[in-house]
Amino acid sequence: MTGCVNDIMGDKKIEEDPRVDEPPHEIVPPTSDPDEEWNDEYLGVNMAQRPSLDFKEVPFWLDNSLDDQAFQQYRVGIAHDEESLSELIALESMDEEDRQAAEATNFDDWLVVGIRSGHVSTSVNHRWARVEETDIGVHLHGYYTDPQEELEESGPRVSVLKIERPNDLTERETPVARVSLTINESQRVHFNSTEGVIEL
Repeated sequence: MTGCVNDIMGDKKIEEDPRVDEPPHEIVPPTSDPDEEWNDEYLGVNMAQRPSLDFKEVPFWLDNSLDDQAFQQYRVGIAHDEESLSELIALESMDEEDRQAAEATNFDDWLVVGIRSGHVSTSVNHRWARVEETDIGVHLHGYYTDPQEELEESGPRVSVLKIERPNDLTERETPVARVSLTINESQRVHFNSTEGVIEL
């Protein structure tokens, strides 16, 4: 996934501060009681889902941009037109139906945001609770699932979302996508589309 330069800010890189903080919502870990069902979604049970722009996950493929051996790397990219979509999405790797769906995206109505994070177990997935409109783009709030038993195989986790384009962005070149991802009970990581790959 190549980085999309934020034309609103020129070449200026926006660094998140803080990079890591404590999740602001209550997190209640499941018990290990065999008589109680484990909830893989517990990190996001109390995460607010409103206010939110409309969004949906789509089966688009991101270009590979993370070192598969690195433990904690994060990257988000955003597409606002056909050119930036071809930079964000590995169109040539998709089957014909999915590629046509990607290329048919109406950017008057939608943005496409790709998130890649990891290295984590392949049994862990992203979940997205809400996407808020900001002055310069969109802000995604999500979390990792946390299965009781994780697979030993690991790798980057990937999400691609189509997000309702905020009305105020109609005349702007490239909005900024910011992500706040809760990765465990005590840590939420922040990163945005002007930064490229960040590593903890």
